Amino acid sequence: NSPPPKLEQLTRMVLRNSTTQRDVTDLLFPSFQFGPDGEFLPSLDRVLKALGDTLDDWSIALWIVYRDPQDGISNFERLRSGDAETVVQRATRRAEILRH
Repeated sequence: NSPPPKLEQLTRMVLRNSTTQRDVTDLLFPSFQFGPDGEFLPSLDRVLKALGDTLDDWSIALWIVYRDPQDGISNFERLRSGDAETVVQRATRRAEILRH
């Protein structure tokens, strides 16, 4: 079991909008963003950029882990398996829908 990402690294990612967080009294980072070795979820930054400001952080987290009713696969699982293009396309479509 490797150590979690360093606070400095997480802070830089928050400032670049490359990770989701929830500001309460402390910053909370949903664990789905990190793999078993502390690595970051591949292409999450691209997904967050595609979603832009259309969803709040909690909604983004739910959208990422929600299982598609058609195939039972979540966006998280797609990203983890390397299918970032599908998730980025879905995020782009979701953002377009929410902006109209």
